[in-house]
Amino acid sequence: MRRLNYVKVFGLILILSLVVSAQIPQPDLDNQSSNTTIPITEESKEIVSEKENDDLEIKEDEILVEASDELYGDDKQVTIKGDVNIRGTDFTAKGNVAVIDLENNTVYFSGGVNVIDSSKEFIGEELIYNYKTKVGTIKGVKGNIENKKFKDEIYLYGHEMSFKENYLKLEGGRITTCDLDTPHYHIAANTIEIYEDDKMILRNLYYKEGNLPLLYLPYWQVSLKEKKNYWKFPKFGTSYKEGFYVKLAYVYTLNNYNKGEINFDYMTKLGIGQGVQHAYSKDKNSLSGRYYVIYSPEKRSFTLFDTSGSFMIDKDKFQFSGTAAYKDDYTEYIAKHLRNTSLNYRFTGNKYSGNLRLSYIDEISSSVDKEELKFETSHSYRFSDAWRANINANFKRYQKDTLPWITVLSYDGTINYTAKYLTGTLRWQQEDKSQEEKTTYSKLYRQPEIILRSRNVRVVDWPLVLEATVGHYKEEPKKIESDKLSFRGVLGRKTFPITKDLSFNVLGEGQGTVYDLQSFDPYVLSWRSVLGLSYSPTKNWRFAGDYTKRDVYGNSPFSFDKLSNIHSLDFSINNTIGFVTTETKTGYDIIKSSWKNWDNIHRINYKKLSATLEHSYKLVPFEPIKFAGNIRVEPTENFYLQGRLNYTKENQEWKLKDLNGKGELKFGAYNLSGEATFSPQNNKYTTLKLTLGKDLHCRRLDFTYDHVNKAVWLEFRINAIGDKPTKVKMSDKGVEFTSDMLSSLSSGN
Repeated sequence: MRRLNYVKVFGLILILSLVVSAQIPQPDLDNQSSNTTIPITEESKEIVSEKENDDLEIKEDEILVEASDELYGDDKQVTIKGDVNIRGTDFTAKGNVAVIDLENNTVYFSGGVNVIDSSKEFIGEELIYNYKTKVGTIKGVKGNIENKKFKDEIYLYGHEMSFKENYLKLEGGRITTCDLDTPHYHIAANTIEIYEDDKMILRNLYYKEGNLPLLYLPYWQVSLKEKKNYWKFPKFGTSYKEGFYVKLAYVYTLNNYNKGEINFDYMTKLGIGQGVQHAYSKDKNSLSGRYYVIYSPEKRSFTLFDTSGSFMIDKDKFQFSGTAAYKDDYTEYIAKHLRNTSLNYRFTGNKYSGNLRLSYIDEISSSVDKEELKFETSHSYRFSDAWRANINANFKRYQKDTLPWITVLSYDGTINYTAKYLTGTLRWQQEDKSQEEKTTYSKLYRQPEIILRSRNVRVVDWPLVLEATVGHYKEEPKKIESDKLSFRGVLGRKTFPITKDLSFNVLGEGQGTVYDLQSFDPYVLSWRSVLGLSYSPTKNWRFAGDYTKRDVYGNSPFSFDKLSNIHSLDFSINNTIGFVTTETKTGYDIIKSSWKNWDNIHRINYKKLSATLEHSYKLVPFEPIKFAGNIRVEPTENFYLQGRLNYTKENQEWKLKDLNGKGELKFGAYNLSGEATFSPQNNKYTTLKLTLGKDLHCRRLDFTYDHVNKAVWLEFRINAIGDKPTKVKMSDKGVEFTSDMLSSLSSGN
């Protein structure tokens, strides 16, 4: 298709130096009759009706016009009929009749118009557009625009829409993210102004579900981009502690590295709250702090003082961080106090690596009263591939309630040598736990201890480990101090086939220790042997038995290396039948002349079902002592259930050791989910809640009952905005309303 100049063909046609708005598409134009009719020449017909122009380059100040039927007019006005298509640099307008006013620089579509560009599409009844000023009006409009803030497109409906570059105004309009012709939900407003990729302003708006209005606001501004400074939607509600409250927050951004939030709260029972929190973050370094106080006009005093902060310095190999918190809360019957400080250092290098942590906490509340000071550090230095030194030290001093102070001190230092066939360790160690005002304490010293151990050694394809240990030890409160020399040898387990299905395995271990190098008394000598048989008649069955015997002569004066005699038979059966794998084992203690417990584990994997069942029994007298298991079943994409149970008998009393589970069931547009967790230590449920949800086209409604916190809440989400609900929560503490959705809309975040 050729470009037309209206001066050239009777001063009438096409190519009008139209500058097309890149933001607002232009719909069809009304028909308007011309007083002067000019026959279309063969040349002009060819020009107007030619269709092969898809690849034709369009200049910024031009449009291309094509039509299938007729063209007539004069040097003031041109009428085009029949599949009219006007195309600019980034838009296309289609209709049946278009009138071009050459004097006033306007294009008029009537009888329906369709406008499309890269991010918008509108359908209207009439369009008037000035191609010089790029200002236009569409009547009876509906269409859509895209914005990266929303997951779905934004759909617009209105009586009349006026627009110019990067701006449009909708009168008597509706807006929604529902893609149906009759949307399930929408916002109706007297006027809607959209500043492209910036903001949307709505005046006298109603949120409606169908035709039912649920929310009215005289004014609301929706951000179409992330704002640097904005007010969050206020949080308001009532609680027994705070009374009726309104909480405001202003978010500010100084630059890409500095952001913060200023809080203004009013609570009828507590008073006026005000605070600020700021965060600095650049590269891997950060600094943050928070300050918040509540002033009570009634008492003329502060009822809460809260300040906290943290920092992080990260320079690749070097990291240094810390936290601090200082809080006094007098709003409860029993005042709460918290002091918390910690410092952390870590360095990681090619040869040296180490870390250090120092922390202090002092907390008083209705449920806890404790104070604790802790110091932990560990360091490692590699001299070469063979030599390395390590040191670990820990100090902890703490007190709970009115109990005596407990002090724990330990350190462990080693120098390690590793060669192809030998490892060596030189070790200093201390473990010290004492409790003031009482004698319940324990101490163990290894100063020093030397361990030599072989590696990668085999004797006729039989793995062999030889170990020698020498050291000086001290243990309290037994007040025992002694040297120690120990030798130990282990011939690792080796298997010898007897037949195709039957094999024999053996393991041997010998050890000798003396604790007085002059008198060789006390001493310990021990020998342990394991003889085993394994029989696998089929691929899925395995029978095994072990005979274990350890004889110990002498007795160690220290509790940490006590050895006892063993004489036992152990049996196990492993099999897989279909989708069930079973492991069962028991044994007989020959020394005690008693049977060991019979333990069973069944693992089930069948299609969408996976489960483990554990059950154990005492054989003489026969009685169950444990039932446990976990399960996950997902027979369809609309249902799943998983859980864990452990019920064990201890001291002739059954105890629930573990119980938790969760599941979900979808039926139609509804969704039912639940979650439960039981704490045996506290003998109560820590989580027990049930949620009923319903998917409403492009949005979701959830109703949750929380039994533990005695609360119910209702959450409403619009999918296009993301997981940012509007929430109404009711409990025995009060009622609360929050709306992350409205905060997100107002802020763009």
